Amino acid sequence: MRTSRTLVMSLLTLLFTGVSVFASPCTTGSLAAYAALDDVGCDIGNFKFSHFDWAVITSINAQPAGPSNITVTPSIGPDGSPKVDFTANWGTLNNTLVSNYTATIGFRVETEFPFDRILTGNVLDIFGTATGLTPLATVAEVNCLGGLLAPTGIACLSGGINAGATATLGLGANVAANAALLYNPPVQLVDVIKNITLTSAGTVLLPGTASLSEISQTFSTTGNAPEPSTWVTLGSALVGLGLLQIRKR
Repeated sequence: MRTSRTLVMSLLTLLFTGVSVFASPCTTGSLAAYAALDDVGCDIGNFKFSHFDWAVITSINAQPAGPSNITVTPSIGPDGSPKVDFTANWGTLNNTLVSNYTATIGFRVETEFPFDRILTGNVLDIFGTATGLTPLATVAEVNCLGGLLAPTGIACLSGGINAGATATLGLGANVAANAALLYNPPVQLVDVIKNITLTSAGTVLLPGTASLSEISQTFSTTGNAPEPSTWVTLGSALVGLGLLQIRKR
């Protein structure tokens, strides 16, 4: 009898300890709200997104977007691949002046358990407008595979592998660009910094502008780990079997 009770208590401890590991599901909200989650983060499928931050480096004749004005939208594909979209009105002013805007968005992605799905790469998509004499609208990513980025966001701390991808808009209004990055080897954790650069100049007849309306990132994954709800169901079943065994005795 004592052995059975011990087994049930062990199962309960394992169940509720394991469930507490999972963060709450990510929902659409501002980047400021996501940053407030800090290291607790939130889940998109089997992956935790955390450590969101934002910084404006330069803003000359530009329209900056603060964390409260940037909307973060999470989603998940049918294959379990998580996706996160950042939407805002980033841009230089549509005029003849030389304009410059640079900013960064950072966050971390990691699997919930060591035996969970793993990250194999990502696709970066950007949408916006680039017109005038010499417009530039680009997002250059720094990815630290399997490790954490240094505070400068330029290189990995020990234990990680640096990787990068850059997407640059061509000339035109409402255009798109993308860049793909393969993680070699696949990892369970990646630290990401997106470096946003917008520059433009123009004339009276041809005003210049460079803007972004959306930055989207889809992570490719592999593996076949159960969803959190599956672990809860399994744990509940094991506890039920243990209780039934006690009643029989």
